[in-house]
Amino acid sequence: MIGFSQDLQMYKSMSDEDLETKNLDKNELYELVASQYMLPPVNSKGLTREYLLQVKEGDVFRVTHRDHKDFEFTLEKDQQRKVGVINNALLVRKLNLLLRHHGENQLGFTEYNLPEQNWLYKVARFIDRTNILEFFEKAAFPEPPLIAQSNDLSKVYHGRVYASEWLFRIEKARKNKKLWDSFALLAERNRTFNSMKVNADILAHELADTRQKIQLYESDLHDMIGKISFTYTAIENPDITPELVIAGGEGLTREMRQQLNTNSQL
Repeated sequence: MIGFSQDLQMYKSMSDEDLETKNLDKNELYELVASQYMLPPVNSKGLTREYLLQVKEGDVFRVTHRDHKDFEFTLEKDQQRKVGVINNALLVRKLNLLLRHHGENQLGFTEYNLPEQNWLYKVARFIDRTNILEFFEKAAFPEPPLIAQSNDLSKVYHGRVYASEWLFRIEKARKNKKLWDSFALLAERNRTFNSMKVNADILAHELADTRQKIQLYESDLHDMIGKISFTYTAIENPDITPELVIAGGEGLTREMRQQLNTNSQL
């Protein structure tokens, strides 16, 4: 699958699972994990058995139904409204970055392997409560003041706040609608620019993945051609046996080799 995370594919073999999950199929495992944690729909893209095991073991981001409902109950409408059209791949990339900076487990999804959209927006609001990523109209909670231990994202956020306060310290600037509109357009162009960059990364990733698949198919084709040409040639000339080829072909005559080469080219 294009863009599928190798980390998810090889997370845990069936033999390593505990008795609680070892004999469960994917749907049964989903029901077990979903009874406690908020998950994307069972048939959504990227929701694999390996991902479910990671959630159960606490190796990726997870939130209980209770914790999410308690948080969502406090939200106002403008705290849930998204800012324009959201590039889901960019959102996933930034959420994983934010989780890393907070020292927490990442989503279990990447920009190359996107989760279901509705689940993504819910966990984005839950994770980014101070709206440091600016994907929602209003923060649910204020960003804490800067301290020595503040992470880089928080420093950037406060730097932008300071820059905004400095630029609009002049009353005429604050009241200039044309200037405000220009800044709004600049912010929108910046979002578009970042979205295009992540789209370009995804296309490059898909291209690299496709080229790798082409090499595998080419190798497979050559292998099939060799096997079929040998089978046909062995029918044509019963003296050509697998044992002769396995032995390195030293027992093959010049005529036998010519037969194999001709049939292979055909």
